[in-house]
Amino acid sequence: MKRILLIYGLCIFVIQLHTQSAIRLENEFKISVPNELENEVWKFIQYDLIDTQSNLQISSAEEVFIDTYFDNDAYHLAQANSGLRLRKRYVADTLAKELVQLKISDPDQTLVRGELKFEVLKNNKTVNEFERHDILSRISLDDQEELAFNMVPFDVHPRNTSKKIKLIQNRRRIYISDGPMASLATLTLDRVTSLKFPFQSFIEMEIELNEIRYTNADEDEKQKLQEFNNWIQKRLMDQFPEMYIDQTPKYNKMLSKQDQSLLSKIYSNGVWLMLGLIIIIGGLKMI
Repeated sequence: MKRILLIYGLCIFVIQLHTQSAIRLENEFKISVPNELENEVWKFIQYDLIDTQSNLQISSAEEVFIDTYFDNDAYHLAQANSGLRLRKRYVADTLAKELVQLKISDPDQTLVRGELKFEVLKNNKTVNEFERHDILSRISLDDQEELAFNMVPFDVHPRNTSKKIKLIQNRRRIYISDGPMASLATLTLDRVTSLKFPFQSFIEMEIELNEIRYTNADEDEKQKLQEFNNWIQKRLMDQFPEMYIDQTPKYNKMLSKQDQSLLSKIYSNGVWLMLGLIIIIGGLKMI
């Protein structure tokens, strides 16, 4: 029954994705980058990716994100390649912004995802004074309702979620524009590390069209933007054939790494392992 509800809900989501203005569309390639290529790739996208004779301009920035992902105990969001997270953005070691974000994957699309953003309110007086959930306690009552509504397709209520993974992202970013105040796309090079032992990490590049511009574009403009995205992707892959496209969301990628790690399993079950060891030692002494 739950599977039927989930499929039904995802159908509702596809309709919502095209009708709700609050949901922005992300069009992005996610590329896995070998560790040893990190600095070489960064140098290439800064200086060699875009022809200096073109009308495109680039700028760069560095920032740090701390992302805490939430899910229910059945990991319904992970199963749908979606995610609920609290994001903290730091610039020069200073907290610049906090957001609650719901990332929604369309089962029929690999490049396009929906995203809902909710501002974290300071000294929020509109929240129920008894609300203690790490997500809901940070956003307004209206945003709580909207978040809960958009999580219905996953058979998850935000109040029934808890912290699953906490990641730190060291991000280096290139902005590409085709005119004053006309952002076209961004390239981000992320070193993603779990903040839980044994601190697994990976490097990933995202080639993403400007989400506001892409969301508001007509079909012809969307096609042109997609062609530009394809061109960047091909240019990078031709230059670095060791890289490969992997559209797996960061949340799912780190979950997979932890599931496959013996050290993660030992750490997560440390209390039970210690208890078992005590019982075994106690039993041997009684023999």
